[in-house]
Amino acid sequence: LYMMRRKAICKIALQAGSPIIPCYCFGTNELWRIVDPCFGLLRKLSSHLDVALTPFFGRFWLPFGPPARRPLTMCVGDPIPGSRLPENATPAEVSAAVHEKHRQLLQAYKKIFDTHKAAYGRPDAQLTFV
Repeated sequence: LYMMRRKAICKIALQAGSPIIPCYCFGTNELWRIVDPCFGLLRKLSSHLDVALTPFFGRFWLPFGPPARRPLTMCVGDPIPGSRLPENATPAEVSAAVHEKHRQLLQAYKKIFDTHKAAYGRPDAQLTFV
């Protein structure tokens, strides 16, 4: 899950003083078929350019088409309480608060995933944050 550098939602929640409700959706990887006809060349090029050059096929093998019909399971975790940052908070205090809120969010995602992965049929799956 690409989340290690995505901290904006935590900063927005701290500025607004609102809780964050973590959610995880099982099954999204099966909605499209991703192909790399160039034997890994697109993957290497995507990494080098820092963009996703990924041809995918949806329902009926239509390129860039509608998603395939697969069951999705949306799991919702416990809210992460929010408290508003003081108006006169220093940048270091804001950064520390955002980092802590982000850590709590990642823990909540991990808890949701580990709790429900067996019910989705993937008891050995591991959640990795990138």
